[in-house]
Amino acid sequence: MATLVEKSRSDHDKIMSRALDQWGFEGQITKTFEECSELKNALRRYKRGEAKDKEVITEVADVMIMASQLAHYFGSQKVKDEINRKLSRVERRLGETSDSTFA
Repeated sequence: MATLVEKSRSDHDKIMSRALDQWGFEGQITKTFEECSELKNALRRYKRGEAKDKEVITEVADVMIMASQLAHYFGSQKVKDEINRKLSRVERRLGETSDSTFA
């Protein structure tokens, strides 16, 4: 079985549509809250030396899956355009400051 990343864009879109159809948009919003919270907690533990890379990677993957569903719902191209706009802003700021946490 191919992984989600290896799947074609149309397969990816089908999975996103099925998840939204099965669990509903409101349900997926709640699930996104949960996954973001789990990532926050994993990062907190990682920062204190209490979690391994694998735990953080797992939570990042969960958040990315949920973010993909939200992008699918709101419009993938709109989200891609916003990502590009924000990355351009980060690139400009990188030339302006040495503060690596400013995004």
